[in-house]
Amino acid sequence: MILVTGAAGFIGSHFIDYWFTQSHESIVSIDKLTYAAQPERLASLDSKHHQLIKADIGDTSKIDQILSEHQPRAIINFAAESHIDRSIKNPEALYFSYAAPSACAKREGDGQGRKGTTNLAPI
Repeated sequence: MILVTGAAGFIGSHFIDYWFTQSHESIVSIDKLTYAAQPERLASLDSKHHQLIKADIGDTSKIDQILSEHQPRAIINFAAESHIDRSIKNPEALYFSYAAPSACAKREGDGQGRKGTTNLAPI
């Protein structure tokens, strides 16, 4: 099982669609479901192989809970404050939604990812 952050966004949802054309491996998706999210893009997915969890990747206790419960073999991070006009007006939002959680996941893991997760791929 893999974990995908930013899953209800444009790139994350397309990645998940592509993933299921190539693999039967399950996905747990995390998304904060802000202005850019379109969770309806994920609505047609088979619930046996996909679960969407509303969560902020900056909420380390929630992320720890999700990682402990699901034990993903990899994390693919698409979560970010990606609209350029918003990131120019508020660059901290870009940092705290993308770079900081990725660095935190790497730092607190076993050198290969958080809590023994073997791969972390910020995209």
